[in-house]
Amino acid sequence: MSNHTDAKNWFQMALADVPRIERSFNASDFADVAYRIQFCSEKIIKGISLMYGVQFKKFHEVSTILHDEILSNPAIDTNESQILEEIVNQGISIKTLSTSPRYGNVIA
Repeated sequence: MSNHTDAKNWFQMALADVPRIERSFNASDFADVAYRIQFCSEKIIKGISLMYGVQFKKFHEVSTILHDEILSNPAIDTNESQILEEIVNQGISIKTLSTSPRYGNVIA
């Protein structure tokens, strides 16, 4: 598969999350809303990363990777850079909404 096909798949998975987020919101299950929004934003950023040629198997710090791998590219024009920077900032903001794992942060 090409990067654009993979990116499209990630975007489609993110769009499929929206009705689930709405159902959780309407049921006042705000912890689930935060959880699903975080996953949705990660899928969007993974799709964007693939569009810019970043290959990955698994990663979770997607906002940081988008910032470090793509925004550092001098070939990106100012307008595009501003849009991507806003996506990074929103991703970081959404990540702070998530709950901490019950087992704490494990350092390997």
